[in-house]
Amino acid sequence: SVSSYICPLPPLTLSVLIMNLNPLFRSFNISALNSAFNALSASGGPSQLGSVREIQWIRGDKKTLLDLYEFMVNPSVNADLALENNDILFVPVAQKIVSISGAVKRPMKYEIKGKENLNDLIVFSGGTNADARPDYVKITRIIEGEEKLFEYDLTNVLNGEQSVELKNGDRVNILSIKRPLENYVDIRGSVYYPGRYDLESNPTLSSLL
Repeated sequence: SVSSYICPLPPLTLSVLIMNLNPLFRSFNISALNSAFNALSASGGPSQLGSVREIQWIRGDKKTLLDLYEFMVNPSVNADLALENNDILFVPVAQKIVSISGAVKRPMKYEIKGKENLNDLIVFSGGTNADARPDYVKITRIIEGEEKLFEYDLTNVLNGEQSVELKNGDRVNILSIKRPLENYVDIRGSVYYPGRYDLESNPTLSSLL
Protein backbone atom coordinates (compact mmCIF):
# COMPACT_ATOMS: atom_id res chain seq x y z
CA SER A 1 0.00 0.00 0.00
CA VAL A 2 1.08 3.54 -0.65
CA SER A 3 0.37 6.33 1.82
CA SER A 4 0.70 9.99 1.07
CA TYR A 5 0.84 13.11 3.20
CA ILE A 6 -0.03 16.58 2.02
CA CYS A 7 1.94 19.28 3.78
CA PRO A 8 -0.11 22.45 4.24
CA LEU A 9 1.36 25.47 2.51
CA PRO A 10 1.96 28.66 4.45
CA PRO A 11 -0.66 31.37 3.93
CA LEU A 12 -0.15 33.61 0.91
CA THR A 13 -1.12 36.65 2.97
CA LEU A 14 -0.49 37.57 6.58
CA SER A 15 -2.37 39.72 9.04
CA VAL A 16 0.06 41.96 10.93
CA LEU A 17 -0.95 44.47 13.61
CA ILE A 18 1.19 47.61 13.45
CA MET A 19 0.86 49.79 16.54
CA ASN A 20 2.33 53.01 15.23
CA LEU A 21 2.16 56.68 16.16
CA ASN A 22 0.42 57.79 12.98
CA PRO A 23 -3.10 57.64 11.45
CA LEU A 24 -2.33 54.25 9.82
CA PHE A 25 -2.27 52.43 13.18
CA ARG A 26 -4.21 49.28 12.28
CA SER A 27 -3.99 45.70 11.08
CA PHE A 28 -2.50 45.11 7.64
CA ASN A 29 -2.93 42.18 5.26
CA ILE A 30 0.33 41.79 3.38
CA SER A 31 2.09 39.15 1.30
CA ALA A 32 3.71 36.32 3.25
CA LEU A 33 6.96 37.15 1.41
CA ASN A 34 7.26 40.53 3.11
CA SER A 35 9.60 41.28 5.99
CA ALA A 36 9.04 43.34 9.12
CA PHE A 37 10.59 46.35 7.41
CA ASN A 38 8.23 45.98 4.43
CA ALA A 39 5.28 45.95 6.83
CA LEU A 40 6.52 49.13 8.52
CA SER A 41 6.84 50.78 5.14
CA ALA A 42 3.25 49.79 4.29
CA SER A 43 2.09 51.53 7.46
CA GLY A 44 3.75 54.80 6.46
CA GLY A 45 6.74 54.27 8.75
CA PRO A 46 7.29 55.67 12.24
CA SER A 47 5.98 59.18 12.85
CA GLN A 48 8.22 62.08 13.90
CA LEU A 49 7.73 61.02 17.52
CA GLY A 50 8.13 57.30 16.90
CA SER A 51 11.30 55.38 17.56
CA VAL A 52 13.19 53.89 14.62
CA ARG A 53 15.64 52.05 16.87
CA GLU A 54 13.50 50.40 19.56
CA ILE A 55 10.71 48.89 17.42
CA GLN A 56 9.22 45.86 19.16
CA TRP A 57 8.45 42.80 17.03
CA ILE A 58 6.11 40.65 19.10
CA ARG A 59 5.23 37.02 18.35
CA GLY A 60 3.35 35.39 21.22
CA ASP A 61 5.62 35.62 24.27
CA LYS A 62 8.71 36.45 22.19
CA LYS A 63 9.81 40.06 21.74
CA THR A 64 12.59 41.20 19.39
CA LEU A 65 13.91 44.75 19.07
CA LEU A 66 14.42 46.14 15.58
CA ASP A 67 16.86 48.94 14.80
CA LEU A 68 16.41 50.60 11.39
CA TYR A 69 19.90 52.12 11.65
CA GLU A 70 21.36 48.60 11.64
CA PHE A 71 19.38 47.89 8.48
CA MET A 72 20.81 51.06 6.89
CA VAL A 73 24.35 49.89 7.64
CA ASN A 74 23.75 46.24 6.69
CA PRO A 75 20.64 45.63 4.51
CA SER A 76 21.22 41.85 4.63
CA VAL A 77 19.60 41.75 8.09
CA ASN A 78 16.30 42.04 6.22
CA ALA A 79 16.61 38.35 5.29
CA ASP A 80 16.16 37.32 8.93
CA LEU A 81 12.92 39.24 9.49
CA ALA A 82 10.29 37.00 7.90
CA LEU A 83 6.84 37.66 9.35
CA GLU A 84 4.25 35.17 10.54
CA ASN A 85 0.49 35.51 10.80
CA ASN A 86 -0.71 37.71 13.70
CA ASP A 87 2.72 39.20 14.43
CA ILE A 88 2.67 42.60 16.12
CA LEU A 89 4.98 45.52 15.38
CA PHE A 90 4.90 48.16 18.11
CA VAL A 91 6.58 51.55 17.56
CA PRO A 92 7.16 53.34 20.91
CA VAL A 93 7.94 57.01 21.44
CA ALA A 94 11.61 57.85 20.81
CA GLN A 95 13.37 58.83 24.03
CA LYS A 96 16.43 60.72 22.78
CA ILE A 97 16.32 62.80 19.59
CA VAL A 98 19.20 65.10 18.65
CA SER A 99 19.89 67.16 15.53
CA ILE A 100 23.08 67.90 13.65
CA SER A 101 23.62 70.68 11.13
CA GLY A 102 26.44 72.33 9.25
CA ALA A 103 29.37 70.62 7.54
CA VAL A 104 28.12 67.01 7.56
CA LYS A 105 26.82 64.90 4.69
CA ARG A 106 23.32 64.19 6.08
CA PRO A 107 22.28 67.04 8.40
CA MET A 108 19.00 66.09 10.12
CA LYS A 109 17.52 64.71 13.34
CA TYR A 110 18.73 61.35 14.65
CA GLU A 111 17.69 59.00 17.42
CA ILE A 112 20.43 58.15 19.90
CA LYS A 113 20.33 55.27 22.35
CA GLY A 114 22.44 53.69 25.07
CA LYS A 115 25.98 55.02 25.36
CA GLU A 116 26.14 56.45 21.84
CA ASN A 117 27.93 59.81 21.83
CA LEU A 118 28.78 62.72 19.56
CA ASN A 119 31.19 60.64 17.50
CA ASP A 120 28.43 58.09 16.81
CA LEU A 121 26.09 60.89 15.75
CA ILE A 122 28.64 62.16 13.24
CA VAL A 123 28.97 58.62 11.84
CA PHE A 124 25.17 58.39 11.46
CA SER A 125 25.21 61.70 9.59
CA GLY A 126 27.64 60.31 7.01
CA GLY A 127 30.73 62.01 8.40
CA THR A 128 32.03 65.54 8.04
CA ASN A 129 32.46 67.46 4.81
CA ALA A 130 35.90 68.33 3.48
CA ASP A 131 35.44 71.96 4.54
CA ALA A 132 34.52 71.16 8.17
CA ARG A 133 36.41 73.29 10.68
CA PRO A 134 38.64 70.74 12.50
CA ASP A 135 38.98 72.55 15.82
CA TYR A 136 35.37 73.37 16.66
CA VAL A 137 31.98 71.76 17.21
CA LYS A 138 29.15 73.40 19.12
CA ILE A 139 26.28 71.85 21.10
CA THR A 140 23.23 73.87 22.14
CA ARG A 141 21.40 72.29 25.10
CA ILE A 142 18.38 73.27 27.18
CA ILE A 143 19.16 73.14 30.90
CA GLU A 144 16.48 74.19 33.41
CA GLY A 145 14.66 76.21 30.78
CA GLU A 146 17.73 78.04 29.48
CA GLU A 147 19.92 77.47 26.44
CA LYS A 148 23.55 76.63 27.18
CA LEU A 149 26.41 76.39 24.69
CA PHE A 150 29.16 73.78 24.86
CA GLU A 151 32.22 73.88 22.59
CA TYR A 152 34.61 71.04 21.77
CA ASP A 153 37.57 70.29 19.52
CA LEU A 154 36.19 68.30 16.58
CA THR A 155 39.51 66.54 15.93
CA ASN A 156 39.63 65.21 19.50
CA VAL A 157 36.05 63.96 19.18
CA LEU A 158 36.67 62.16 15.88
CA ASN A 159 39.88 60.43 16.98
CA GLY A 160 38.31 59.23 20.24
CA GLU A 161 40.41 61.35 22.61
CA GLN A 162 37.25 63.03 23.91
CA SER A 163 33.87 61.33 24.40
CA VAL A 164 30.95 63.78 24.44
CA GLU A 165 27.65 62.57 25.87
CA LEU A 166 24.45 63.74 24.18
CA LYS A 167 21.13 64.69 25.79
CA ASN A 168 17.62 64.63 24.36
CA GLY A 169 17.00 67.81 22.35
CA ASP A 170 20.68 68.65 21.78
CA ARG A 171 21.46 70.66 18.64
CA VAL A 172 24.92 69.99 17.22
CA ASN A 173 26.52 72.34 14.72
CA ILE A 174 29.76 71.70 12.85
CA LEU A 175 31.09 74.86 11.22
CA SER A 176 32.53 75.20 7.74
CA ILE A 177 35.79 76.98 7.10
CA LYS A 178 34.83 80.53 6.11
CA ARG A 179 38.29 82.15 6.10
CA PRO A 180 38.98 83.83 2.73
CA LEU A 181 41.92 82.74 0.63
CA GLU A 182 45.13 84.55 1.60
CA ASN A 183 48.61 85.05 0.14
CA TYR A 184 47.72 84.78 -3.51
CA VAL A 185 47.99 86.88 -6.64
CA ASP A 186 45.38 87.15 -9.36
CA ILE A 187 46.41 87.56 -12.96
CA ARG A 188 44.02 88.41 -15.79
CA GLY A 189 44.16 89.54 -19.37
CA SER A 190 46.25 88.34 -22.32
CA VAL A 191 47.94 85.36 -20.65
CA TYR A 192 47.58 81.64 -21.36
CA TYR A 193 46.49 80.66 -17.84
CA PRO A 194 44.68 83.48 -16.02
CA GLY A 195 43.60 82.95 -12.43
CA ARG A 196 44.92 82.83 -8.87
CA TYR A 197 48.42 81.68 -7.98
CA ASP A 198 50.32 81.13 -4.73
CA LEU A 199 52.24 84.25 -3.78
CA GLU A 200 55.01 82.34 -1.97
CA SER A 201 55.74 80.30 -5.08
CA ASN A 202 55.52 83.38 -7.33
CA PRO A 203 57.07 86.30 -5.40
CA THR A 204 57.91 88.32 -8.52
CA LEU A 205 56.09 89.32 -11.67
CA SER A 206 58.57 87.50 -13.86
CA SER A 207 58.09 84.19 -12.02
CA LEU A 208 54.33 84.58 -12.23
CA LEU A 209 54.45 85.15 -15.98
